[in-house]
Parts: sequence; C-alpha cells; structure tokens
Amino acid sequence: MTTEIAVANRLGIALATDSAVTISRGEAVKVFDTADKLFELSSMHPVAVMINGNMDCLGLPWEILVKDFREAEGNKSRTTVKEWTDDFICFVEGHLRISTDAIASYIEHIASTQIDAVQEDIRNMVSSVFQSLHPRSAIKNLSFSKLLDDAIKNRQSTLQTYTVADSLVSVSPDAITKAYSPFTVPMIYERFAGQIPEKVITDIETLIVEALLRTISSDHTSGIVVAGFGEQDTFPCLHKVEIDGRVLSKLKVSGLQSESIANSSDGGLVSYFAQTDVIERLLKGVDQRFIDRTADYIKGAVIQVAEAVEKSITGRTPKRRSPRRQAIIDNIVESVTDEYTENTTNN
Repeated sequence: MTTEIAVANRLGIALATDSAVTISRGEAVKVFDTADKLFELSSMHPVAVMINGNMDCLGLPWEILVKDFREAEGNKSRTTVKEWTDDFICFVEGHLRISTDAIASYIEHIASTQIDAVQEDIRNMVSSVFQSLHPRSAIKNLSFSKLLDDAIKNRQSTLQTYTVADSLVSVSPDAITKAYSPFTVPMIYERFAGQIPEKVITDIETLIVEALLRTISSDHTSGIVVAGFGEQDTFPCLHKVEIDGRVLSKLKVSGLQSESIANSSDGGLVSYFAQTDVIERLLKGVDQRFIDRTADYIKGAVIQVAEAVEKSITGRTPKRRSPRRQAIIDNIVESVTDEYTENTTNN
C-alpha cells in the first residue's frame, strides 16, 4: 500500500510519498522498497505528479508515461494545474505504446469479476437455504433459474450505487455491448458451462457494461495527483483523479478532487491519499476506522438503552413500535453518533 501527502501554504507546496510497492502473483506476495512514485511533470514549470495504486496503466509503467509527457509536452506552459492534469490524461489516452492485449486483459478482468460475484451470490443463497431447511426440502425449494435471476438483480443493485465515471458519461452502453460481445459472450458461456438461456446471457452482459461504466475500483486502478502552479495560479493547487483501464477509446477517469490554498480559511493545506490511516493517526491522533467502529458501537448501545427503558416502563419488550416512537429513537441515535463523530474528528 502507498501513503502520500501534500502540504501547502501560500508560497508553495511540498509532496511526499513512500517508496514501497507490492508485487503479487497468486498467493505469493513480495514488497520492494525502491519504487518511484513522485515525478516532475515538467523540467521548466513547477508541476509534479504522484502515483498510487497500480503503478502501470494498461501494462505501461506510469514512470515511462510521465517521462514521455515531460519530453513531449513539458516545456509548454499551462494556465492552471487542472489544465496540466487534463493534458496529461489526454496524452496518456493517446499513447501509442498501450497495447490492445493490455486493454483486452482489462475487459477480461472486469467481466470475470462480475461473473464471480454472481456465482458467489448463488453459492451463498444455496448455503442459506440448506442451513434453514432439511436437505430434501432444500433441494425441492431450489430453482437454479430463480437463484440466477436473484443473483443478477442483487449485483445490478450493487453496481447502481456507484456513479458513472466522469470520462464515460457520454459513452453509450449499447456501443460497449456491441464492441465487447464477441469477447464476453463466449466467456459467460464457458463460465456457466453453456447451461443458461439467452436472456441471462444478455443480463450478465449488462452487468459487465455497468461495471465498465461505473466507478467501482479494480486491480487496475491508479490514483494520480498533479500539484503545483499554473501560469494563472496565484497559490498552489492540486488535482487528484483515478484512472481504471480503458473503455472503447477513452480512459476511465473519475473522482476529480481539487484543492487550493485560495479556498483555505487558515492559509494552510494538508491532503493525503491512498492508504490514509497513517496520516490520519498522525494528524488526528486516531484512525478513522476506529471512529467509525466506535460510532457503530455507540449506536447499538443507545438502541439497547432505549429498549431497556421501554421494557422497564411497559413491562415487556415491544415487538413493534409506533412510527412516532421509532422516529424519536432514530433521532436520538443519529444525534448522539453524529455528535461523537464530529467532536472526535474535529479534535
């Protein structure tokens, strides 16, 4: 994992990153401490880029992409850091060394992930049925077509919680289906041993298209942080995006995060990226995961107290509360947890 930080005031911005990179093949994992993740985007202008996540873009190391951009485009001035970011992404998108094999591997990875998710959901539903019923009754109640339909609907609901990637908003789902069907359809048939109807093939294709369009992360995701000064930037700025593969002719770009000293009330700026728990503990004194889990515990404790108070008054545990009483309890729970989270985070 990577930890990166940007610290700025009105005069400049400092960037820092670790040098660890994890290489995995199957269950074998090896960590190297010699990776470069921070580069000059120009040898003439005060702009730099940090990389986190996958250190390759479709099989081509980011270090090579940055070097090629610096040589081809680095001498040109840009008015803003956002313009530097946009031009760098555009340059990467049109880079001739990105191979079609690497793009095909990305599509295969996304398709395989969605098929895995559907099959895992089916296994979980079958396991649940066998746990709740006698084996003979469970077998009678199992319908593969219904299990498959429910699993696809569950996956569709999950994908809908993610937004469409910024760079793919104008891309037609039909165009993606047409382009990749010759590859994905045989893959679906193979994974299900050819035992599914055409409608289900279409439904799973739709899942794959949705996954390609939306901002769900994959093993191919890279975080890009461009920081420094443009010609018209009075104060330092940074822009952060995530790039996850390529769909049709476009890089899948999302998660634009822009920050500038111009918007800071105290004249300072600290931003951190990738694995943030280390920096959060340093700046806040506590890991955000600890805050979240403690808030969940407090929420459960408040609910238990409310139930105990009701039982002491009525002499029984209520099976169903009136909407008004439930709303009161919900408001108390939300108020207590929000106050805890806000005070802990701000202090």
